[in-house]
Amino acid sequence: MNRTEDKDVRRNARRWSERLRSLTAGIAASVLLTSTLVAAGFAFPMAAQAAPGDPFSAASPVVFIAQGTPSQLQRAETTGSGEFAFTPEGAPGPVSYNAIGYRPADGYLYGMVNGGATAALPLGSLVRVGQDGVVTRVGTQIYTHPATGSTRFFAGAFNPTNGLYYISDSTPNTTVRAINVTTGAIVQTFTMNFPPDVQDFTFANGYAWGATATGGIRRFDFAAGTYTTYPAIIPPGANVEFDEDERTVSSARFSIPPEGLGKGQWLTSRGEIRATACESREP
Repeated sequence: MNRTEDKDVRRNARRWSERLRSLTAGIAASVLLTSTLVAAGFAFPMAAQAAPGDPFSAASPVVFIAQGTPSQLQRAETTGSGEFAFTPEGAPGPVSYNAIGYRPADGYLYGMVNGGATAALPLGSLVRVGQDGVVTRVGTQIYTHPATGSTRFFAGAFNPTNGLYYISDSTPNTTVRAINVTTGAIVQTFTMNFPPDVQDFTFANGYAWGATATGGIRRFDFAAGTYTTYPAIIPPGANVEFDEDERTVSSARFSIPPEGLGKGQWLTSRGEIRATACESREP
């Protein structure tokens, strides 16, 4: 990459960081495992009356987060005044799951069991999550990292190019799996040169993109088993991924007060509530 391209990457990433502060109440280091913004406009069959376990409606944008042991799914939608707050989506699930990703083709969330396992939902199993947080196992496969035997996967996203669900982990695991969630079959397995070490990622422009705990943007070429890191772009402790339109947050780690945020309020990277206007600056 030449200097001009590197400057463009940094400029765009800084713009994304500023947009996040104003559009999604900012970023802060936190214990939230993952969140996914579901964009409206996707089309898939919906029941006349939604029932527990049904797919989620794509009628309006919504943020989902799963946290706790066992996992409690929560959702947040903006109101007419622009305010929002997270509310529980049903009761806590029977297990803990992570690496959640939203699949536009059917309106469900998918994730990997990573704690509180049961005979029906063992560690490393693939689950589908529907309305009211209803958890259903997909297939009978136990997904592992071949080199370590670990069943831990905490980053996941759907690739819009092929519709597959990609999952990864951090040190010492280097495996990335691509799964067909209709059958549970592993379609592709990639071995990275180094552990991915991002909390989550999203796909855009032929690559997967994530953020490191120290504020770097990491671009993955799974087929080649390599990645490129652009350091010191996002405030340390933040973890944000954007969709290709550069406006939609696909995944993020952030801390929202239980009472939510008022209109125009946002969080700093330290979790402080601010109401002053954000300003985007060129590097």
